[in-house]
Amino acid sequence: FDYCCVHASFALREIGYDVAAEGALDPALSMVLRAFQRHWRPEAITGQADAGTLARLLGVRRLVGRG
Repeated sequence: FDYCCVHASFALREIGYDVAAEGALDPALSMVLRAFQRHWRPEAITGQADAGTLARLLGVRRLVGRG
C-alpha cells in the first residue's frame, strides 16, 4: 500500500483533477501526476508521487482553499 499515492490522488481530486479513489500508481494516476507536474513542477516531470510533488500538491491545495 503506497501512502504517497493515496495522498497524491486525494490532493489531486481536491484541486479538480479526475483521479480514481484507489490511489495506486497505475498508468492513469501517473499520467495525471505528469500533467500536474508540467503545470506546477516543470523541473521534475516524472509521473511519480515523490516528496517534492506531494509538497507542491499540498501548496496548490492551500492556494485553492482546500487545505
